[in-house]
Amino acid sequence: MHTFLVTLHVILCLLLVFVILMQPGKGADAASAFGGGASSQIFGAAGPGNVLTKGTGAIATLFMITSITLAFQSTKSNVTGGAIKGGFDDVLDDGGAGEGFGAGAPEGVPSPSTPEAPAPSTP
Repeated sequence: MHTFLVTLHVILCLLLVFVILMQPGKGADAASAFGGGASSQIFGAAGPGNVLTKGTGAIATLFMITSITLAFQSTKSNVTGGAIKGGFDDVLDDGGAGEGFGAGAPEGVPSPSTPEAPAPSTP
């Protein structure tokens, strides 16, 4: 289901870009957008503005719905047992050892140690 939503989201994104680029600029008529006066009959007497505006609104609505759905799905997939995986609490959690960041070092990696104080010099 997640793959389908991501694919649909990408397709809607590309369609939205295409429909927005197809709209005529401010002050331009349909004849200049399509290269001639006869091409304005493609969209009817109203011209392309109304059809493209409605299409932009519909595609943008679907795009926002898929965006919100994917956001909820990604949040739900990261939540396990009430704690978010990889969250800030995991970074600061030292496992109750009370030794700070060095306590949770993996095996084979030495934990940082405090350097010894230099011996006092005697003249």
